[in-house]
Amino acid sequence: MKKIGSFNLGLAFAGCFLGAGYVSGQELWQFFGSFGTKGVAGLLVAVALLFFTGIIMILLGRLTKLSEIDKIVVRRDRPLLRGAVTVLELLFLFGVGTIMSAGVGALLEQLFGLAPFIGSAVFAALVAVVSLAGFSGMVSAFSATVPVLSVVTLVFGIMSICANGLVLPQSGGGSNPLMSSWLV
Repeated sequence: MKKIGSFNLGLAFAGCFLGAGYVSGQELWQFFGSFGTKGVAGLLVAVALLFFTGIIMILLGRLTKLSEIDKIVVRRDRPLLRGAVTVLELLFLFGVGTIMSAGVGALLEQLFGLAPFIGSAVFAALVAVVSLAGFSGMVSAFSATVPVLSVVTLVFGIMSICANGLVLPQSGGGSNPLMSSWLV
């Protein structure tokens, strides 16, 4: 396998979150923004934890020279425990893939009037093709798409600031009275 540079690896890491939409600003602002200034501190803590957890996982993979997550999580030879980790990983990935496919189908329906199942099927096929190319295929795909996503996001952000100013809008409606703090 050819050596993957740190820049491309960083793009792949960012792409896992940007492409999935799980770290989009809207959801983060709806949750953390409802707590005001303390919510901003919570957001910074969450971003730092995500960053350092990613670094730890990359370093663990590099130091141990292991590519299977079950062998990193369960160091001893415990087939039952490793099997459980593998099953949980597969269930998690299936759920993420299903949610992402549904989201792409809904987005393409909203933007172009395309039937949701068609958009989902096209997305699933693209993911399958990239998966067949292996880790280097994934890194190549993210190395091409993440810079484009970043530039488009930056352009829309600048347009929004020019239109609305630097004032951040209040998050959707107010805080849940059952959550007194973002720590809960």
